[in-house]
Amino acid sequence: MLWPCILLSSLALLIAVSRTGTRLLWRLPQGHDPERHGAYQRIAPDGWKLGCCAFLLACSVALVVCARPLGQYLADTTAQLFDRGAYLRAVLPPGGG
Repeated sequence: MLWPCILLSSLALLIAVSRTGTRLLWRLPQGHDPERHGAYQRIAPDGWKLGCCAFLLACSVALVVCARPLGQYLADTTAQLFDRGAYLRAVLPPGGG
């Protein structure tokens, strides 16, 4: 009964975040009047928004290109996190304390 709740709440969160992001990214400028200018008037793109989209796209490409080193780094990190003996040796003083 726990997994359906987690999946449904995750779906609701995904929908809410995507709707909010769409509203923020694609909202019209304050001075835009569809009645006066027409509904399909071309609006100049915002450089900040285009830069953010380009940055996210570049990060996606970087993740694809660096997938193997990143995966190896994460595997090594996981091995370190699960090595309890090394952690105890690093934290506790010599002699078991």
